[in-house]
Amino acid sequence: MDEAPALEGFLPELRKVVPDTPISIVHEKVVHLAPSDFLRRGAYRPRPFRAEAEQLLWIFAGGVLGAGARILVESGARYVSPANAVFPWGTMLVNIVGSFAIAAFGALLSERFLGERERMFWVLGFLGSFTTFSSYILQTTESWKTSEFLGGLYGGGSMVLGLCAAFLGIWLAKKLLR
Repeated sequence: MDEAPALEGFLPELRKVVPDTPISIVHEKVVHLAPSDFLRRGAYRPRPFRAEAEQLLWIFAGGVLGAGARILVESGARYVSPANAVFPWGTMLVNIVGSFAIAAFGALLSERFLGERERMFWVLGFLGSFTTFSSYILQTTESWKTSEFLGGLYGGGSMVLGLCAAFLGIWLAKKLLR
């Protein structure tokens, strides 16, 4: 029972039915707090993404730029180091930077500073296409075929460093928003 008057009317009847039984009532109320309260361990409910025509255009636009940026970084890694063919550190760098950015920029800062359109463009579009799970999996298996050690180092290192980057992004966003 959520309503106080209904509960107050029900309690006397309940006490008549079970007079020797102690009865306690606890009333809890969940309040949605602002993101700044979330940073102080308050309640938080993220906004859902809407996929309407206008939002899809912003996602596509961000996706084109994010995919282009990823290719530039990966191409630069191949240019700088021929070892990139065996250990794809360009993709690893993209995924670590993307993990940091999605955690700091996407999950926390956008809730406070960005509107729906900007969130669609940067988080879903740009950062979603900048990071690349499918390339990570493919390059992990290819590296594993070349060397089990390098494949494990790349696959495990990407996961561990990506998680560390995400935690660092959340920590930094909390520090900046205080």
